[in-house]
Amino acid sequence: MTPLLLSLLALADVTFSAFRDAAGRNPRIEKERYYRRAMAGGFACGLGALGVCWGALRGLLALVNDPEVLYRDMAGAGGWMLGLYGSYATVVLGALGVWLLGGSELRTLMSVSILGPLTLLRHGLIPVGLALAWWQADRWETRGLALLGVMLVGSAEQAYGAIRARRRGRLWPGEPEDMASP
Repeated sequence: MTPLLLSLLALADVTFSAFRDAAGRNPRIEKERYYRRAMAGGFACGLGALGVCWGALRGLLALVNDPEVLYRDMAGAGGWMLGLYGSYATVVLGALGVWLLGGSELRTLMSVSILGPLTLLRHGLIPVGLALAWWQADRWETRGLALLGVMLVGSAEQAYGAIRARRRGRLWPGEPEDMASP
């Protein structure tokens, strides 16, 4: 269950990172479709990264003599990551829920007091989760998979940004030049 929950958190993280990458970079007034496409692109990059992670997990479990012991070690280390990242995600999703339901004053309060600062903390929180997993892990396979997962999910965000930059800021082929992001 832990790998599945960590995967869902990683997908949500990469999807919201793609939204953050697209936010404020387009002169359109109606940006709903633009943001949806950006989030879909981030989600696709996240799926690719997670596919590699799940393949590595299955490969490691197939190669060792005692896959149950390795899986327990991975689940224990992943539990520490899940506790930290899950707590962060709960606060962010709660603030987003209040933001969606509230008026302009409440939206401003959520953005300034919770969502903005937590966005700044996110990049520091990721290595802390990795350090917790490494501290808890007994096996090198577990430490290696945790490192691979953090690197690939972090790279998915960078990969999506590179794809957008390669398109010269256009979100889809054929987008008019005057609508491209700066």
